[in-house]
Amino acid sequence: MKNYPHNIDVQKAEEAGIRFYNSSQEQELAYLKEALKRTDEEKFLFLTNLMKMQLVMQKGKCID
Repeated sequence: MKNYPHNIDVQKAEEAGIRFYNSSQEQELAYLKEALKRTDEEKFLFLTNLMKMQLVMQKGKCID
């Protein structure tokens, strides 16, 4: 593999933690595996954030 500019960019992105997937199934499986590793506290905090966002969305008004 030669160090063309786009290859260097991909390497930098991978070092930064950005992942690339070959298929949507592979991406979905990675998300599920990552979710299983989360602690109960992380899951609870995520749920409370979702609930807060729901309240904000319910109070919002659409203006044309």
